Amino acid sequence: MTDTLIDQPTTATGPRRAGGFAHLLRHLGEMVLAMIAGMLLLDPVWSLVVDPLGLTTALDRPDVAALVMATNMTIGMTVWMRHRRHSAAACAEMAAAMYVPFLVLLAPYWAGLLGG
Repeated sequence: MTDTLIDQPTTATGPRRAGGFAHLLRHLGEMVLAMIAGMLLLDPVWSLVVDPLGLTTALDRPDVAALVMATNMTIGMTVWMRHRRHSAAACAEMAAAMYVPFLVLLAPYWAGLLGG
């Protein structure tokens, strides 16, 4: 008599799901597509908002452009994650991962230690 779980790798919560690397690649592809969709679909919205306010040149600044890009990618990823039924906490964690690198590099950029 053989136990089917003996041959399967396990995690702390039970047997590991099959297709680990393939699942990772699919997940990576979904993330990349969600972020690209966010950037492509939301970028024109920023122009519509800032043009009437006369702030068009603000979008040309590297710090503002990076913040806009992080926002567009975060919105795209959040929409996709909620579609895939991820929790609000997981979405917030992803959003933090998108913004923290920007925020860490913002002060050195403003201090002139980093170029645009």
